[in-house]
Amino acid sequence: YRLTPSAIQIIAFNFVPVSLSAYFLDLREDEMPALLKSDALRVDSEEDVFSALDRWMSHDDARR
Repeated sequence: YRLTPSAIQIIAFNFVPVSLSAYFLDLREDEMPALLKSDALRVDSEEDVFSALDRWMSHDDARR
């Protein structure tokens, strides 16, 4: 599956709760840049983004 631009915006707007879900860990490499560049990205701090990316990269580190 591929995320549509609308889906990326929804994920970006709800970044923190979505980033804590198992679904976030299954995002593909090519989807992450679009998510992080989205104008809809809402986080309290850069640490939220760093922590989420750390979990995401560690989840399947052989592939990423």
